Amino acid sequence: MISGAACQAASEAPEQGTIDADVLVRAEHYPIAFVSNLGALPPQVHVMREDGSEVRQVTDDSLGYQHPVWSPEGSTLAAMALQSAGGRFDIVLVSPSDGSSTRLTPDTPDNEAHPSWSADGQRIAYASTGDDGIERIWLMSRSGGQIRRLIPGLQEPHGAPQWSWCDSSRLAFSATDPNGVQDLWSVDPEHPELRTNLSRGRALRPRLASWAPDGARLAFISAARADSANLRLYVLELASDELTLIAEDNFIEARPAWSPDGRFLLVAREVATDDGAQYLIRASDGLSRGALSVELWLVPVDDPGAARALSRRPDSFDGFGSWYAAPAEPNP
Repeated sequence: MISGAACQAASEAPEQGTIDADVLVRAEHYPIAFVSNLGALPPQVHVMREDGSEVRQVTDDSLGYQHPVWSPEGSTLAAMALQSAGGRFDIVLVSPSDGSSTRLTPDTPDNEAHPSWSADGQRIAYASTGDDGIERIWLMSRSGGQIRRLIPGLQEPHGAPQWSWCDSSRLAFSATDPNGVQDLWSVDPEHPELRTNLSRGRALRPRLASWAPDGARLAFISAARADSANLRLYVLELASDELTLIAEDNFIEARPAWSPDGRFLLVAREVATDDGAQYLIRASDGLSRGALSVELWLVPVDDPGAARALSRRPDSFDGFGSWYAAPAEPNP
């Protein structure tokens, strides 16, 4: 069992004042990154304030994006970018000021997904699915170049990595055992032979874990039941090993994101539209279309019934959100 020791409190974030047009776009001012089609294709990277105001489109190109996430110093975004009509994604760095992107992952037919920054901002973990259909986790420098397998000896599918905000020795991921049982695990990337099963069969197909900024909790989504399309949102207290069901709803399969103070979770959920407006987003199995909108919602961890919509545009898809937290000092 991992210790569950929390990180020390983050230093006070910069004052949230009016943004000068000449100031570079940074995470301190626009802490929430997400993708939206705003009624058009393909989905582009956007950023906004923590209250949902001042939405700013970052990219404007022919690529479709998913899962943008701020770097620890708040100056750039890593994201999945659609590179081909066949649905292959690469990992790219996106400039939040001019929207330009730089591909980091090798130019191969593999599908790369779910980038996650190390606490020092020098490395990125991501999942890659090759021709054999098996998902594996890889590590690379933020400048690209040489990559290495996170767990060379693990042959079963494993993916959806996320590094702790404040401790690069803790990386959460999902893995499926030879019997087809999926669980959440934690690993030290420098000692990949030392792995801890966190969920231990207590949730159905848990995936997309998200560390709280203090490092003491994990949020994740899982299937509700084998016969249900709904997803469940859980929080795991690492010190006590207590697992709490926060909500069950028609969430989309996207990583929940913690608010910097640990009080809220940002999730994306499908909402039926009154006018039959359609959203269109490229999923792992092709193009999905429905008479639904996808909205970003804030869920209070201690009062899930008070959840509220942060974005509400009936003709669009707003999803794959992440929330920047100022870097915390690791425990001594």
